Amino acid sequence: TILLLPTTLSSLLLSPTTAYDVSSLQRLCYASSLSYLPLGSIHTSPYHATSRFSPLAQVQDPLTESGATIFQDDDDTSRMIVACRGSATLSNFATNLRFKLVSAEKPFDDSGGGRGKVHGGFQEAAFGLWGCLVPELQKLQEERQEQQQQQKKLCFTGHSLGGATALLCAGHAAASGMNDVAEVVTFGGPRVGDATFARHIDETLLVGATVRHVVHDADPVLANNKVLWDTMGFESTGEEIVCDPHSPTIYRSRDEQPSSGGVAWNILDHCNYLGTFVGPRIRVV
Repeated sequence: TILLLPTTLSSLLLSPTTAYDVSSLQRLCYASSLSYLPLGSIHTSPYHATSRFSPLAQVQDPLTESGATIFQDDDDTSRMIVACRGSATLSNFATNLRFKLVSAEKPFDDSGGGRGKVHGGFQEAAFGLWGCLVPELQKLQEERQEQQQQQKKLCFTGHSLGGATALLCAGHAAASGMNDVAEVVTFGGPRVGDATFARHIDETLLVGATVRHVVHDADPVLANNKVLWDTMGFESTGEEIVCDPHSPTIYRSRDEQPSSGGVAWNILDHCNYLGTFVGPRIRVV
C-alpha cells in the first residue's frame, strides 16, 4: 500500500507498477523485526499474522551471539526466509565495533581479482552464524526431498548488524551450492567490505540474486558513519532503496524524500523502517 499524501509529495513516490513491490519489502521488514523475538514469542507480535511467514527454526552462534530465524513463506511455499537478527546483546555491539577491514576468507576471497577486505566483526559473526544455519537448512531441505518437493529458494534479510550477516550468509549459501539464493534485502544495514569485496559479491558470488539495501536519511547509524566508511574504504553492494521510516513508502532517490530536519540523532530512527519497528524489545518483568 502506498501512503496517500498531498499531490506535491505524492508525485515523488514510486508508482505501484515499478519493480519495487512495497508490500513485499514491508513483509521482509516484518521478518527482520520478528527475528529479534524468541521463537516461542513470535506469534504474540502483531507483525506475525501480517507478515504471512511461519517460523520454522531459530539459531544463535554461541561465540558471537549472532542469531537468525528461518521462516516459511505462507504465500510462496517454494521460498524460505532467513531473517538475521540485529544487535540485541553486548557481544553483538562489540561485533559492530570491530570495524577494521581484514582479509576476506572463503568464500569471499576472489581468486580472480584479489582477496578483498571485509569488516572483521561481521565476518566472524557470519561465519559462526552460517555454521549454525547449515544443519537446520539441510534438515528442512531433506524433509522436502522425502516429500518429493522442489528445493526451496532462499531469501536473506536483516536489520543493522543482521543486514551485514544476512549478506555474508547469503554468500556462504551461494558458494555452498546447497540452496538457490534468490534475494537479499537489508534494512539499515552497514557497508560490509571494500571495493574488491563488493565487486566479488555483485559480479560473481551473488550475481544471480537481487541485492537491495533499504535506507533513509533519518537513520543516525547510516548518516553518522558515512564519512568513516568512506575514509576506511568501505563500498556498497547491490542497489539502494530510499524509504520513509514511518510509512510503507519508497522514493525514487534521496533527494525526493522529505527532509529529516537536520542532523540525524534519534537512535530510535535506526529502528523505524516502512512504518515498522525493527529492533530489540525491552522485557518488562
